[in-house]
Amino acid sequence: MPVLYCHWRSGGEGVFRRAFRLEVPGTTLSEGSVADLCELVRRSALFERSLRRANADPALRGSSASLSLRWCCDDEPLERAASFSEPLLGCVEAGGDVFLDVRPPPAEAAAAPAEAPTAPAASAGSAAATAQRKDPAESPPAVPAERLEQLLRDADASFAARKLRRADDAWAAVLEADPANERATIGRARVHLDAGRPRKAARLLDGLVARRAAAKRAVDPAILQLHGQALRQAGRFDDAVAAFDKAGVALPIVAPTAGAPAAAAGALAGTKGGRPLSRLDCLAAAAAAMLDQGNDVGAVQVLNSVLAHAERHTGVLVQYARVTALKGDTPAAIGTLMRAVVADQTSAEVKEAFAKTVALPGALDALLALVPARDASAASALGFLAMCARDFGAVGAAARLLVHATDRDPASATYALNLVHCLESLGALQLAFEFGRQFLRRNAAAEARNEAAYYCCVAQCLGTLQRGRDDAAGTAPRPPAAAGAAAATTARPGLGTSLSLRGEASTGPATVVHVLGDSHVMSPSWHRVQLPSSLLPSSSASSSSSSSSSSPGAAASAETAAATANATALLVPALTTGIKAWHLRPASVFYPRVHFEAVAGALPTGSTLLCCIGEIDCREGVLLAVEKRRYKDVESGLRKVATILAARLGRLAAERDLTILIQPAAPVLDPTRPIVVAFNAKLQPAIAAEQERLGSQRAAGRLVWLDYLPRMLDGSVADLRFREPEFGLDGTHLHPRYLSLVEDAAAAAVREG
Repeated sequence: MPVLYCHWRSGGEGVFRRAFRLEVPGTTLSEGSVADLCELVRRSALFERSLRRANADPALRGSSASLSLRWCCDDEPLERAASFSEPLLGCVEAGGDVFLDVRPPPAEAAAAPAEAPTAPAASAGSAAATAQRKDPAESPPAVPAERLEQLLRDADASFAARKLRRADDAWAAVLEADPANERATIGRARVHLDAGRPRKAARLLDGLVARRAAAKRAVDPAILQLHGQALRQAGRFDDAVAAFDKAGVALPIVAPTAGAPAAAAGALAGTKGGRPLSRLDCLAAAAAAMLDQGNDVGAVQVLNSVLAHAERHTGVLVQYARVTALKGDTPAAIGTLMRAVVADQTSAEVKEAFAKTVALPGALDALLALVPARDASAASALGFLAMCARDFGAVGAAARLLVHATDRDPASATYALNLVHCLESLGALQLAFEFGRQFLRRNAAAEARNEAAYYCCVAQCLGTLQRGRDDAAGTAPRPPAAAGAAAATTARPGLGTSLSLRGEASTGPATVVHVLGDSHVMSPSWHRVQLPSSLLPSSSASSSSSSSSSSPGAAASAETAAATANATALLVPALTTGIKAWHLRPASVFYPRVHFEAVAGALPTGSTLLCCIGEIDCREGVLLAVEKRRYKDVESGLRKVATILAARLGRLAAERDLTILIQPAAPVLDPTRPIVVAFNAKLQPAIAAEQERLGSQRAAGRLVWLDYLPRMLDGSVADLRFREPEFGLDGTHLHPRYLSLVEDAAAAAVREG
């Protein structure tokens, strides 16, 4: 239910009193309803009583006190500041304030002595003050100014150290005591922007700008620039362009020389790349907002007006490259971006623009034409550009750039490893294997332990490691599909051959079940397991059943028996190195997402899949995201990540008619085991909800949760451990012995329907 929290504020002395809480059922927040909302407050009996108390408060009576209304329903926030008939000093917004000048004039207060109790006698002063403090409508005494200043200093230092959660907590404490504090408002807006919440950032800054405008105070260009960034990311392009235009008016066309003082708002909001803002910064940002909106003509006009000053301004160069690419002049766009890369090799904006452009048809050839054909010194430049492309999703272009880098520097282990990784991410395991083997043979004396280990990893994916050595030295490696289902390879270095798995005793044909996920797919791969036929592709299920009976009852019994009967499955790796559930969100362009999509797109339609994803999220992803304030706590982060994973697996199952058996995230590390268990507790119902959605839509595919953790772990939440120490392999992966639990959990899932 929408709620208004009302407070009295005294601007002169910093007094802050909680007045009352008013529920407003059925009220939505929009520009047209603000005046009605204010009138609702005025007519409230709570307001009348609160007004009498305020008149009796020496700190509020006779001062410039006002009533602050905080709207605490975020469903329909007011998206922009506006002018209303009420004498507002701000705008109503989610988490923000609107101030009504409802203090009666001093003469009116004096003319109404019956409503304003007389001051108590000196002897009764303590009792009256105690009674006033005990009033539940009152807030604690105001926070001293020295304490607020200390909180602000701590927040600035924490933000500079990228400790965003600590900074945000400090700024929130300041705003609790002083809702109009500009430093804290700007700080929280920066945190919201960094955490991917531009709408919240825009609303905070809407209020700040509106309050300054109402007070006829100029707004610092740095604040306007930050406001424009939030508005652009929130999709409010016209407002963003207006904010950038206002910011640029008061700034020089180019940034002052090094050592010049920062903008008035301070380093927190007023610098770009460690230097003061310039008009070029604002114009480049305005052009970007126009391009986002589809206003190419306006963006070109803005950029053409500043080209004489923009040779080394990366923001202008990036937007100019966008314009030329939209016009189809890809070579010109690449040339412009190369100048931007030279000007700033650390800018994420430049790297992302380069990745998007180099993936366009003809872009790579235009880039290579700028690089000397046999210049060894160009190898480092090509390697750097390859990493820029890869990190923002242009993995194919990155692989081609690395081929040229290795041609110029054949002994570089770094270029070789990155190229193998790119080829793997594209699903080209055969090429990755061949290149890795050739590199290691050419550089046998070099210290390339990581590269050799990675080569072995790729070789295992191809099924070429047997008996602890590469037996493909004289023959070409055979991918699982070419080798056939019967070519099981169960012996790998350090794992042995006797694992007491029920499927290992079978030597006949087996159905391929791919194991999709991060490095946790490697230990179970190339083993045989016994799985219910009903979970395997239909051809496998039908082959294990008998159709000789003509009786309906016998046929039903045969069908039930066939569903619960086991068949042999060969686990084949479908490795997606470093994949997190977080990478699977639709907005992600990071290369593990490209790798996942390449592997998932090659899975046979109608097949069965064993999936193990989520351990890396629990180990580092969610914890770091909480520190960056992307989530308010670990629990909400785990819930969000589990929802992302369940949704992507549901779409994959429906798109390719897959049966996906979902393993719990592997609880392999002692320090993160409680977090992994908590994540699995969120993932299981998310998978169930996604499966219910698939069923309601009669979509192809299905999701099956393998609930075996209770049999794997023992102990309290604070001291979880493996029931059998042998489940641990190398401290970071599970021993294939755990596959017996997978077999039992799959059988139980079929029995329970």
